[in-house]
Amino acid sequence: MNPVITIKHIGKIFDEELNEHLTVLKNINLEIGQGEFFVFVGPSGSGKSTLLRIMSGLEKDYEGEIVLGSGITPLDMSFVFQQFAILPWLTVFQNIELPLIARGVLVTDRHGKVMEELRKFRLEKFAHSRPRDLSGGMRQRVGVARALITNPKIVFMDEPFSELDSFTAEELREELLALWQERRPTIVMVTHIIEEAIQLADRITVLTPRPGMVEKVVQNHLPRPRLKRSEEFYRLEDQLYKLIRP
Repeated sequence: MNPVITIKHIGKIFDEELNEHLTVLKNINLEIGQGEFFVFVGPSGSGKSTLLRIMSGLEKDYEGEIVLGSGITPLDMSFVFQQFAILPWLTVFQNIELPLIARGVLVTDRHGKVMEELRKFRLEKFAHSRPRDLSGGMRQRVGVARALITNPKIVFMDEPFSELDSFTAEELREELLALWQERRPTIVMVTHIIEEAIQLADRITVLTPRPGMVEKVVQNHLPRPRLKRSEEFYRLEDQLYKLIRP
């Protein structure tokens, strides 16, 4: 496995009121491979989202070291947030176009790339709509499309489907899997939904209650596409539930 992210002795302490310190993460050590779909699960408050922000460079104050693979820079990474983090004053087309503008892609090349992404996410009819005119599922489609349009090497996703109804979330998971299998970025995701983790992940890391430490890294050998009603799926689901809530 060629690691694209190496996590070395990562810890995080928040300074609370009354000069107290809250240890959120403690001595996290992991390697995440090229093209891997890697998912973090764990109890609420175990530091999953904080760890994701540290790995992506959004959080700068921490102990330890994050080492990126050879040739990988911040421009090779993107982030999909839990909330629909798209700009309300821009159209769908303009929101998706933003990362290309930031990278200096010529306007003549941007149009075709945006239209292709709109097609893949079934957003062509909404290209000139504002976010306020879209459903939650459509807004998150825009967020995912924006994250993937530059073909990043690493995509961080913080509970990206938790705000959606179950049917829309399932559609987006399937679309994400199809694009991941086509393009093979490394995806690092946080979720609190065990079924989602099993459906998507190559490996699943379970964090302990705060302070978050690595409880176990579980290899997911279930063949794709994964049958959620299979005995093997239920067995892995039980294993993860017991790790999170022993």
